[in-house]
Amino acid sequence: MFLKRYYFGIFTKIVFLSSRKSSLRTIEQHFDIIDEAISDNGFRLEVEYHPEFGFPTVISIDYAVNVEDDEVAYYLSNLQ
Repeated sequence: MFLKRYYFGIFTKIVFLSSRKSSLRTIEQHFDIIDEAISDNGFRLEVEYHPEFGFPTVISIDYAVNVEDDEVAYYLSNLQ
């Protein structure tokens, strides 16, 4: 699993994560990430949802307008 990092919409780097199941988040935990981003009043939150099942497939968060490397993105696919 990996995260793609973007800065102002421009791809900057890929961060690889452990592929062990213990390090993976549940769908509910991803909804919690969305709720926290809304509560924290971040600069930008973009979420795409699966058209049939309604779970998030892309979560992109920019926490502050003029701060570099504070962005994070989650891509969910091949869920079982």
